[in-house]
Amino acid sequence: MAKSQDQKQKKTKETEVECVSTQASIGKRNAGSYTNR
Repeated sequence: MAKSQDQKQKKTKETEVECVSTQASIGKRNAGSYTNR
């Protein structure tokens, strides 16, 4: 039981990291289009 809970937390952390990096790249793209304007 505890093991599956641990795996679930790990997966959530990985998903969070992925989400943050995606948001960061989107933010960079937005900043780039800002300077181009």
